[in-house]
Amino acid sequence: MAPIGGGPPVGSTSGAFTGAAEALELIGAAGGNFSHAYAYSGVINDNASGSAAALALKFTSGNYYFVGVVDMITDTLLNDQRYLDVTFNGVSVFKGSWDNEPYAIAGPVTNLIIPPYTEVEVKWGSSGNKNATIVLTGRVYRS
Repeated sequence: MAPIGGGPPVGSTSGAFTGAAEALELIGAAGGNFSHAYAYSGVINDNASGSAAALALKFTSGNYYFVGVVDMITDTLLNDQRYLDVTFNGVSVFKGSWDNEPYAIAGPVTNLIIPPYTEVEVKWGSSGNKNATIVLTGRVYRS
């Protein structure tokens, strides 16, 4: 998602949450060496695709690298399979699936380092008709 007014989809630096977006949002010392960064996908439904088919996040990093985690939270309360796929420039860097034990709603947290100027996509899926939110949190470092 490109910022208003055009430009690469690298997020905003306003510091105010404006709702779910596919972009990486940057807050903190914009002119300094590091800032906090986050992305919330909002609630996304997967209609029993059986794979990571639902696009949750899509953005291109800027002149920084990101160090943080990606987490999936679902409304799954049964033994459904869940799937997560993270790609950098079209190459899968993390592809996982796990069985959701009864009454567990959070998936394992996955550590990420995203290089500068990298197109990032995060997709999720389920073996049942479920909702999920993908959350990306961490810091960005400029050189």
